Amino acid sequence: MRSLFFIAPYLYPHVIGGMEVFNSYLIDNLSKENDVSYLSKTKINSSAKYKRLYAPPKLIYIVAALYVLFRFWKKEIVILSFMRSYWYFWILYPMLNLLFGKQYIVIIHGGGLAKWNFKLPYEFFFKRAAKIIGVSKRICEEYSLRTGKEIILIPPLIPFESTEYDERILREKNEINTNEKVILFVGSLKPLKNPMILIKALAEFDIPYIEKNGIKLIFAGDGNLRTVLYKECTLLGLKKYIRFVGFIKREKITELYKIANIFVIPSLYEGTPIVLLEAMFNKLPIIAANSPGITDLIIDEFNGLLFKNNESKDLAMKIEALIANPSLAQKLSVNSFHSFCTNYSYDILIRQYKGLLDLL
Repeated sequence: MRSLFFIAPYLYPHVIGGMEVFNSYLIDNLSKENDVSYLSKTKINSSAKYKRLYAPPKLIYIVAALYVLFRFWKKEIVILSFMRSYWYFWILYPMLNLLFGKQYIVIIHGGGLAKWNFKLPYEFFFKRAAKIIGVSKRICEEYSLRTGKEIILIPPLIPFESTEYDERILREKNEINTNEKVILFVGSLKPLKNPMILIKALAEFDIPYIEKNGIKLIFAGDGNLRTVLYKECTLLGLKKYIRFVGFIKREKITELYKIANIFVIPSLYEGTPIVLLEAMFNKLPIIAANSPGITDLIIDEFNGLLFKNNESKDLAMKIEALIANPSLAQKLSVNSFHSFCTNYSYDILIRQYKGLLDLL
């Protein structure tokens, strides 16, 4: 049994980002065989020991480092989730390692691979890390070049589930007609996820086409763009065909995957997106932006269709292609599920983390 201390400022279900969802499941699973504590602003349903984090956003990791020094000294290993942020967030951890031998593992979740304006503290931070994990191939390649260290690829999986409810029943429950074609977006409504492009793509069709094919666009998620998106669909006269369902808990999101006909992920950048993996697991035909991170998972016309990044007309053409050609949609769904089963396993992920811990 190892003694682990996670620093995770926010966790699911209070925050629904991919990193927060992944960390919640990882903390819970590792706590079954290890002595796990976690420092966070939000508490999860887990046997892991919770310590509430009292700190303003700009001081979260600095205050967390002080917790490590004064409150969790006996914890063997600190586990940090790294995203784009200022260098002074991280500088205390290599100092704790250098002065007191405190080991830490870094899990790089993304952050758009932003350049380091001040390289030295970042290089110091990664140099002293016991292990560095990247959630995507692109992240591993980039940070291997930056740090000169081995970056271990472990995708950010969670244990996916499928609903056992019949699709017809779920459509009735969600007030979706049997003949409607549901286009599903799952994720935060923020600029990086680029949800506006879906509304613009829908606007490329005339109303008779939308009516004839029963197109219904569902946004599952929330964020600072929700009001802007709502105003845009109203302005374009598309309010009738777009539904904003807000934040959906994990146990209910499976129902939306079940009733969906097409899954669209239009992000400008991704690490290894959990929602895309879940769409593959649920055998959905996928349309995805030709963006970094996404193209590591989706091969155009094999297990999904790629549209030109940020081009609404091209996205509309891909939607039209799947609606007009059910056999293409079926082929993509079969291949996406096969790609998932071939390359991803949550049980293997947990064994990988346990194996890394055993080496320290």
